[in-house]
Amino acid sequence: MVDDDPAAAELVQEVLTQSGGEVRGTVTADEALRALEQWRPDVLVSDIEMPGQDGYTLIRKIRVLGPGGSGKT
Repeated sequence: MVDDDPAAAELVQEVLTQSGGEVRGTVTADEALRALEQWRPDVLVSDIEMPGQDGYTLIRKIRVLGPGGSGKT
């Protein structure tokens, strides 16, 4: 989960955890990309409007990684 807004991040994390998900939160696109080097989630929830890199840029970068780099298509 990637969100730079602490309140929104806390809410999303709580909902996903209560639904049985294992959630790892990050606050920037770069941090999310680093986390993907260590952990391959089944789902990525991302804020779209973030400073620096937005959610669309993050998704494009993940897709470039391909299936082996968790850029599942």
